[in-house]
Amino acid sequence: MIKCTKSLKLFLMLLILMIMFPANIFATDAYKTYTISIDGQEIETQTAYEASTILKNDYLQRPENLYIADDNLMYVADSGSKEIVVFDESGKKTNSIGKGILKKPTGVTIGPDNQIFVADSAKERVYIFSKTGELISEYGKPDSPLFGKKQPYKPLKLNVDRKGNIYIVGEGASNGIIQLNKAGEFLGYFGANTAEASVFQTFKNLILARTGIKKGFSNVPIAPTGIDMDKKGIVYTVTNGLTVEAIKKLNVAGSNMLLQNVYAANTAIDIVAGPFGTFYVLDANGYVYEYDSAGNLLFRFGSKDQNVQRLGVFKQPTAIEVASNGNLYIADAEQGIIHAFRPTEFTNKLHEGLVKFEEGLYVESEQYWQQVLQMNSSLSLAHIAVGQAYYKQQEYKQALQEFKLANDTDGYSQAFWEIRHELLGIYIADILFVVLLVCLGLYLLIFLDKKFNFLQGIKKLVKHYAKRKPFSELLLLFKMFRHPIDSFYEIKRMKKASVLVATSLYLLLIAELIISLYYTGFLFQSNLLERYHLLLILSIFISVLGLFIMINYLISTINDGEGSFENVYTGTIYALAPYIIFSLPITLLSQFITLNESFLYSFSTQIMLAWAFVLLFLMIKEIHDFSLVDTMKNILLTLFGCIMAVLVLFVLYILVNQVVDFVSSVIQEVMVRV
Repeated sequence: MIKCTKSLKLFLMLLILMIMFPANIFATDAYKTYTISIDGQEIETQTAYEASTILKNDYLQRPENLYIADDNLMYVADSGSKEIVVFDESGKKTNSIGKGILKKPTGVTIGPDNQIFVADSAKERVYIFSKTGELISEYGKPDSPLFGKKQPYKPLKLNVDRKGNIYIVGEGASNGIIQLNKAGEFLGYFGANTAEASVFQTFKNLILARTGIKKGFSNVPIAPTGIDMDKKGIVYTVTNGLTVEAIKKLNVAGSNMLLQNVYAANTAIDIVAGPFGTFYVLDANGYVYEYDSAGNLLFRFGSKDQNVQRLGVFKQPTAIEVASNGNLYIADAEQGIIHAFRPTEFTNKLHEGLVKFEEGLYVESEQYWQQVLQMNSSLSLAHIAVGQAYYKQQEYKQALQEFKLANDTDGYSQAFWEIRHELLGIYIADILFVVLLVCLGLYLLIFLDKKFNFLQGIKKLVKHYAKRKPFSELLLLFKMFRHPIDSFYEIKRMKKASVLVATSLYLLLIAELIISLYYTGFLFQSNLLERYHLLLILSIFISVLGLFIMINYLISTINDGEGSFENVYTGTIYALAPYIIFSLPITLLSQFITLNESFLYSFSTQIMLAWAFVLLFLMIKEIHDFSLVDTMKNILLTLFGCIMAVLVLFVLYILVNQVVDFVSSVIQEVMVRV
């Protein structure tokens, strides 16, 4: 009876805790956090930001935009209550601005002298208030002819620089950000997006161009949807609907400082620059993206659900803002609330290291990055930062390992260059001595042979074995480089290449492929082994090669080609002589060069492959006795036949798979009924 009472008390206590703190119980499962792994894939990581409190007030109806001032007061543009609502750090309302003046405030920011700038899309005006809420001035549509009479003017979001110049994101402002000076005069457009022409639009323009109609050529760029500015005056924008350059970091000239392939969704709606050199992007699907200054994704988290109300789960996110301590605030228009997120210890350590790293203090930042790696060893940015710290301390071997873990080829190349330079400085004299000794030895050997002819026996022995199989068949590989046409004639007419040796060469080709996959230098690796299993790669390679040989023989037979299947089989591997001879030396070369000498690797690889293609072309021509035109036609038909064969096999695979599923379901049904 006593045990039952204790259990009942424990159950009641747990029930009370669940009733009192329901949000905290669900907070851990409300959303997940992701980052980018070393191989560029999105993976789940530990929580970067914890949902904390929700800022809600009776006066807050439909928050559209947020701004946190230097005094930590939060200004909320509320289109529902038609005013700017001001809250302190505790979430208490301290003031309201613009009541009776504003109709639909959608943007708010603080300019010089603590003036409050408000964008009103309904009234199509920008209002300027004092800190206490008095209206100072208002700016309507610019009357400058440069603005354009037919251009729309509906301010949505805005920001102000140190000089008081206003940057306005307007609805339908396809020419870019509207820029006004502090007197409200139009200065011009800034950071316009480029128009993305779809396939349909391109086809439509082509048709209309042929008919002489020019209206189809108008392809209007999408207007930006969010804007922010950091303390250095760099402007950040996002554009909902763009797939390329949806996120921009604009310099004073209006040029994007980020790469085009920044990892982001095409539903971005707002952006804010953070206090640690990072910036944040909010998208319409409820996800928050945090990037470093170069646009590398650090975290993605958040969630959207219309049917639940949990901490960190949005219904209609509209704006994002960040405080000086790193706390994030996200407006939810439908719920009429402000979500708050607090960075975890892991994120705080990352930010501390990032601040040092951005300032170029790589050594000082190492301790923070080491702590970050203890929490998450797959964060590539941390490995890069630690690698830079080792590099600055001239510990190049450790730096090389860290750059390799981060898959950072630039850093790896720099560290490897330093190591190679150091080794050359130590061993250059020994290397030159050995090379000189070898050259003198060869010269002496040739001189003595000419004078005394003491190598005559060895030469006769070499010539004797060179005429015997299989040595003569192997030497035929080298003859391909000097006399390819004669070599293919000997393969076809004189049977100087057997199927056995050809098969051995195919096995050698596969072995060299495996060696190149495993031992190509880190700077030039294709990363195929990280994405696919070796057996899958080899299966595809062998299948493609075998399919080419089979289809080429069949196509050539139909077109009266003279070559037999044996001729095509042996001729193909001999045509690949450049790869067989030079693949291993090129793989070895990749181990000793940096990105500065990468042209040596790329150029030699291209020459090797081009040479093999030329020999393959000559093989088809000589083996089947085709003309140049017939040879080109044969190659095209062979490629087409290979594609059709793959499609047929794919269709058969689908049909067989469906039949197997049907038979399996029938058997299971029979077993259940029996």
